[in-house]
Amino acid sequence: MTRQTYAEVLTERIFKPLGMNSSGYDTHDALIEKRASGYVYGPDGYRNAAYLDMSLPYAAGSLYSTVEDLYRWDRSLAAGKVVSAEMQQKMFARQVKTPAPSGESHYGYGWSVRG
Repeated sequence: MTRQTYAEVLTERIFKPLGMNSSGYDTHDALIEKRASGYVYGPDGYRNAAYLDMSLPYAAGSLYSTVEDLYRWDRSLAAGKVVSAEMQQKMFARQVKTPAPSGESHYGYGWSVRG
């Protein structure tokens, strides 16, 4: 248990150690250089996405990153720098005996596993 915020824990334990200097926890007041706007696809093609206060998704999606940092994340995960090999095996394996809360069987320790 920590008395730090979720954003502080992510920065201290994941982003900084992995060199992910262009990633972080997004807030509605953060000014992020070169931030891209989102798009949505509908019947008439693409259009600008509606504004979303990033405090709403919280841990389910309030992060921002760059392609370079996501590559660092991928390589660090594959190299065992994020979680142990044992936990990685559990993450990526279908959990037939321990299904997702929704009852779906493609859930593996917080990771969607399909295929």
